Amino acid sequence: METQRKIGSYTIRELEQLTGVKAHTIRIWEQRYGLLAPERTTTNIRYYSSDQLKRLLNISSLLRKGMKISKVSKLPDTQVNVHLTDMYLTDTIESEIEDKINSLVLAAVDFNEGLFESVFASAVRSMGFYDTILKLIYPFLNKVGMLWVTTQMHPGQEHFISNLIRQKIVAAFDQIKFQPQTHAKKFVLFLPEWETHEISLLLSNYIIRAAGHQTIYLGQNLPSKDFPSVVEAIKPDVLVFMITSPQTQAKMAQLFKHLSEFTHLPILLSGNPNYKAMANEVKGFTWLITPSDLIEFCKNISK
Repeated sequence: METQRKIGSYTIRELEQLTGVKAHTIRIWEQRYGLLAPERTTTNIRYYSSDQLKRLLNISSLLRKGMKISKVSKLPDTQVNVHLTDMYLTDTIESEIEDKINSLVLAAVDFNEGLFESVFASAVRSMGFYDTILKLIYPFLNKVGMLWVTTQMHPGQEHFISNLIRQKIVAAFDQIKFQPQTHAKKFVLFLPEWETHEISLLLSNYIIRAAGHQTIYLGQNLPSKDFPSVVEAIKPDVLVFMITSPQTQAKMAQLFKHLSEFTHLPILLSGNPNYKAMANEVKGFTWLITPSDLIEFCKNISK
């Protein structure tokens, strides 16, 4: 046994977050059906391999369709895959969403671009690109995003799947023909100088532009010292930024202090919920919880 779990392995709580199966239930299935066989650290903490995560994701999809755990637990992985294929052929898009999210997790774990492309294309055919972003990609990122920055999940998985999603968003954004309208506002989007997790900001950029507003996308690593010159040069109506990576309270306080100079503007932010309470104390800041919050803001500011 190892003192620490391996990079790319998962605790039982992480399995719960990724699969939706309660930790208590996972333990029962281990004891009663031998479904999974976790390794343990020297301090007796369970940890699970990528293969065990994939098996639990697939089995949880079958259970949602009415199969019994007593039956599914006895199936080899090859038979589980056959049942999954049959299920995808008969499901409606509404009932598929959670299973498609599971498939995206599998694509990330396996570095499987083909699976990602298949799931994404299927969703776009059924729902269109905009709803695919709102109903599939956002929930997927919400499920796995914080695990990537706070746990031992393999960093390559995040980079792999994030870049695939990034390519889709950038391509779709290029198809939006911006025609200035009387109600259009100017949004400036950026990440602080220590932040590199860009996907949520790209998604916000797409939503804002699709709502008919002008966006000026500044991307990653905007130094705090540049905030005044940026605001002066661009004269935005709204500032939008994301904070995902864990930072010290002192660094966050310094960032918020710099931004508080511009509270004559609406400032929208989202990301790591640990900073929500601190952000709510700053005049002019609005914390976005879901994409619907941003969509609603875009509608209201147009009035």
